[in-house]
Amino acid sequence: MKLPREITHEQRLRNAAAPLAAFVAMLDELDGRLEAVLVQMPPDFEAGEIATLEAFVAALPRGPRWAVELRDGSWFRGDAHRRMRDALGSHGVAVAATDGSFVPLDAMLHEVRRPVASHAYLRWMGAREAFARFDRVQVDRSERIARWAEAIRDAGASLARVAGYANNEFAGHSPQTVRDVYAALGVPHARPTLVEQRSLFE
Repeated sequence: MKLPREITHEQRLRNAAAPLAAFVAMLDELDGRLEAVLVQMPPDFEAGEIATLEAFVAALPRGPRWAVELRDGSWFRGDAHRRMRDALGSHGVAVAATDGSFVPLDAMLHEVRRPVASHAYLRWMGAREAFARFDRVQVDRSERIARWAEAIRDAGASLARVAGYANNEFAGHSPQTVRDVYAALGVPHARPTLVEQRSLFE
């Protein structure tokens, strides 16, 4: 589940106490079925706004697992990188690691190998409008998936939970991407049993 754009894109994490409280109250209705909340920042949210990020993360309520997705490369180098990791890590907030078009893959895999929280939030996104249909794998991503699997294994016991989400644009067919990730990690994963649809008159 994503934090509302009102907080991330319109208010850019500033003066967000009221909408954040309303959102968190709504989460109670999920009765423990929520894996994590993604705080997805706009691509123009840059490292110059580190103080805003630090203040916002410090105000996040305990309870839900949180992950922050930063889509500008300035967050992953220099002092801003250190401060970002310190801020998120001190509050148990994960750095969302995404295979997409915004931040180089090596930077994302570094965050997986050296997590700042006990949970990981991973996204395999690809490029928008890359495929006309999504009924089959159309790009071989096995090498990239192998690199992700290696990074997850390198994190070892630092991670208690790993949540991964695949988009159809990553390889053309997200269900197969998920199965390929399981296979790369050596995790048994049974394919769902297909149930034949009956006719109207049976």
